[in-house]
Amino acid sequence: MTDEEYVAAIEEGVRATRARAAEFNAAIQRAIELGPISDLVAATLYGDGYLGDLFIEPTALTSHTYTELEDLITEVLRDSNARLREVVLEAVNRYWGVDSSWHGLKALADELS
Repeated sequence: MTDEEYVAAIEEGVRATRARAAEFNAAIQRAIELGPISDLVAATLYGDGYLGDLFIEPTALTSHTYTELEDLITEVLRDSNARLREVVLEAVNRYWGVDSSWHGLKALADELS
């Protein structure tokens, strides 16, 4: 392999890696922006699963007891976290998993080493 071919292969690998990372980040952002599970309680989670914001409709206490509202908040937090985790794992498998083209880039890197 000539020096020019070697540099071209590395540049192509960097371009492909950047594109996959951008697609992965966009998929994670879409997961974060999934719609609310409940009309009364809405949780916003960061990409790492931590709670960013919790909105409780001010009229929720007029139609629910404290215990019912606590159960609803628990359900929303649990379901939001599970949904985020599912979408993130799907994105990880799609972009970096065994069947992804990422392994072709790793094989290229091994060839160039």
